[in-house]
Amino acid sequence: MYLEHEHPMSGMRGHGPVDYAVIDRRNNSQVVGVTEVKREDYKQGMAQNMAQLDVAVQQKKRKRMDEVDEGSGERTPVLFKSYGVVTDSFVWILLECTLDEQEVLTYRRKNIPGLRLDLNQEEADLKADCEIVFSYILALLDLMKGEIVNRSTNGSPASGSVPNKRIATGRVAHEGDAVGGPRTRAAAQETATATHQA
Repeated sequence: MYLEHEHPMSGMRGHGPVDYAVIDRRNNSQVVGVTEVKREDYKQGMAQNMAQLDVAVQQKKRKRMDEVDEGSGERTPVLFKSYGVVTDSFVWILLECTLDEQEVLTYRRKNIPGLRLDLNQEEADLKADCEIVFSYILALLDLMKGEIVNRSTNGSPASGSVPNKRIATGRVAHEGDAVGGPRTRAAAQETATATHQA
């Protein structure tokens, strides 16, 4: 994985750079957009990230528009998902955007709980908090990869996240709703090592 500054995105409803993008080196289409919150305006940061997620799911849909179920000759119903992060480096918010067959966008949000990420804290505590953030980002990438693998075998993405209440376009599900959970430290280190070796 690597972090790219001002990653360009464009789609039917907008275009422009994502503040930062976490990209998997093995598959450059695996992007988690990261929006930097300015002046503690989390609502504006979430709105910006949601617009970028909308562009990302539209791009995924456009790429797969011609997918056809080979058995019946009909297009297989597919949900398209994209994931993002909104942060000022102290507060971390994860977002999931889903586009369904009826062109309805839904969003879910989750704050990463219990982080302090203060440069004045002990080095061991800061390292532990950074590992937690990294494990959540790896979990988002795993969800994205799982959707691609399942789509190639079944024609539809896997639902790697915990089922919960969804709210239509422009609204975000409540804090308690899951987007992606942290991975175990061992699993995070295993993926980080494998990614570093690639």
